Amino acid sequence: MWRSLVCSLGLFCAFGAYADASKLVVPKRKIASVSKRPQIKVSQLMKQLDDSGQLDAMEPLIKARIDDLSPTPEARRLLASEWEAIRRTKDYAKLDHFPVVPLRQVAKLRPALGGRGSHAEKVDTAVLKAPLEDILGECRELASLPKPVSTRMPMLTDGHFPDPGLGLCEQDRSIKFARILNSLMAANGSEVRVGAAKARSAQRLFEILIEYGHSVEMRNERTYANFLSLNFGDQPVIWPVWIDTGLKTSDGVRIEVPVGHSHHAFLIEGPLVKASVMFYLGTSGVGFFAQVDERPAWTGKRTAYAINSSDDAATILKTLDFTGRYYRRIRNESRSVAEGMPANGYGYLGVCNDSNALLEKVDRNTVTTFPLMRAAELDSKSRTSDGLDEILRGLPKDSQDFPRTEANLSRILEMTPFESLDDRDLHDEKLREILKSLEAEVGR
Repeated sequence: MWRSLVCSLGLFCAFGAYADASKLVVPKRKIASVSKRPQIKVSQLMKQLDDSGQLDAMEPLIKARIDDLSPTPEARRLLASEWEAIRRTKDYAKLDHFPVVPLRQVAKLRPALGGRGSHAEKVDTAVLKAPLEDILGECRELASLPKPVSTRMPMLTDGHFPDPGLGLCEQDRSIKFARILNSLMAANGSEVRVGAAKARSAQRLFEILIEYGHSVEMRNERTYANFLSLNFGDQPVIWPVWIDTGLKTSDGVRIEVPVGHSHHAFLIEGPLVKASVMFYLGTSGVGFFAQVDERPAWTGKRTAYAINSSDDAATILKTLDFTGRYYRRIRNESRSVAEGMPANGYGYLGVCNDSNALLEKVDRNTVTTFPLMRAAELDSKSRTSDGLDEILRGLPKDSQDFPRTEANLSRILEMTPFESLDDRDLHDEKLREILKSLEAEVGR
């Protein structure tokens, strides 16, 4: 039925040959939409709260965040001492570069790289056996608004605002489509029917949708992680978590950069589905998540490269095959080598940038994300038959070894989520100077 309808509209009725990948032109740097809301630096917010006598109400939240950031009691004491000194001296400008975490400890900061503050929900793998249109149903689900962190401070909220550019149906479809893909990747007997066609994997569902006239754009996106994820009224608070890479620029400046987040986004548009989803390994699990958030301007949002189904559907479908393999690998490892670990082994098994690096290796045979945190000891575990061993063993292990090489400096630079280092939303001038120094050094 659906196929007849699509064909009657003059849309694609068959795949045909895929385009030659060599003809694909992908932009090196492409800016994506971010929030236009006014922002406030954490130093300005704290001074404002102090001047109005409200800082005491903020204290429990800050201490809770310090606990989240501290992998050891010693680290907790150190960060707490730094905060107490800042409060005592009222030198709130120091908060704009607080906290700074050594690279070797980043893997233990599970929420910092897991998309905290987004609408990424726990991965749902309920068994689905129904036509696609029945599963999608009516447009009802909406992305949630940021929630107050305390009844004492209702103006201070936690989380991202929904993307105002998305209508109700696109939000709803994105949320539901992500759940469908996760159920299919779980290989739990789920089967989604589209007309006479049946999909038992995410790859096959995308293949059917492309056949039915849908366009799919796959984007490798980077942003700064919004770990602390606070808003004051409608103003996102500029408060990154910083990584001390242990390296210095050629003129001796210590290279400290905000923690970065990356993922593969899939934008689907056609007669049956209009949705935006992203795939990555996060604290709530590995899988697809709806892309319905508005990114604060300071976090940026850059597309490192994009591939469209009209040019190279084969690469998109191959990548989707590997999302399923990676999904099942991580789920199995969380129940075996990472059993009993917090967040099902997130950090030890990898972080968002590891999952993105694996897919980039499949896409383009390159690795440009940083930091990569999968534990080196996992390389010595027994091999599996999923075809991922060689790729995973070939990825850098930044928490163990991060020498000052051109490749590593380039990866730091490539995680910058702005089209230009002169972008006004690159919020910190010291950071801008460091990145420009790296850009000159690696010849970009």
